[in-house]
Amino acid sequence: LSFRIIRKISRFLYQRSHRILVSSPPFLDYLTEVAGIPRGRMEYLPQYSNDANLEEDFTPLDNGVWDFLFAGNVGKLQDIECILHASAQLRHRRDFRVHILGDGSHLAAMKQMARSLDLGETVVFHGRRPGREMGEYYRLADACLVTLRGDSYIGNTIPLKLQGYMAAGKPVLGAINGGTAEIVREADCGACVAAGDSQGLADLLERFMDKPQDFAGCGERGRAYYREHFAKARFLAQLERNLRELAEQSS
Repeated sequence: LSFRIIRKISRFLYQRSHRILVSSPPFLDYLTEVAGIPRGRMEYLPQYSNDANLEEDFTPLDNGVWDFLFAGNVGKLQDIECILHASAQLRHRRDFRVHILGDGSHLAAMKQMARSLDLGETVVFHGRRPGREMGEYYRLADACLVTLRGDSYIGNTIPLKLQGYMAAGKPVLGAINGGTAEIVREADCGACVAAGDSQGLADLLERFMDKPQDFAGCGERGRAYYREHFAKARFLAQLERNLRELAEQSS
């Protein structure tokens, strides 16, 4: 009942908006199909991350193992299950760690799942950490992970962690559909398999560990793509243009 009420209010507000800026292209289809918003009233405005990370040196530490980092909300939609199942399929190896950085409604369940899969020290849950510590985790990470469930429009969207990974110059490995997979392919900054494909993700992690040369340059290509498409100055310029156009239309 509460969802139907919120959906009705949202539809009311969307239909009365003069301009709607969306952070992921799939929202254009969603708002057209669900709320009946004409495409001409909408525009894709991608989010930016911390531009300062573009100039930081996050070269991974040589600690004898491969370190993979997932950073962000740990909820149902984020499909941490896929990461855990992929890790379990590789537990015969002792040369990698998966780091889950963040908090959320699914964290306790994911910790329990890791125990039930007997992952031991293979998967490390760090919980929520202050933003000032993010650089330490980027320096730890050889590559970063992005996953979303693929059974809804949300699963096709672009989580902000992608921009963060790219600005930090980290190769991106994912089990995800839609806009994120398209950007990773276009930027040539990593590789993705289909959402929910834990075997495919396990194979991708193993390929990264066994053939790191296949991913040489991914981090810098991600940074170059970020500078061109996601930088804060570009975001502000596009936002300012939209506000100016609306002001001119109302005058």
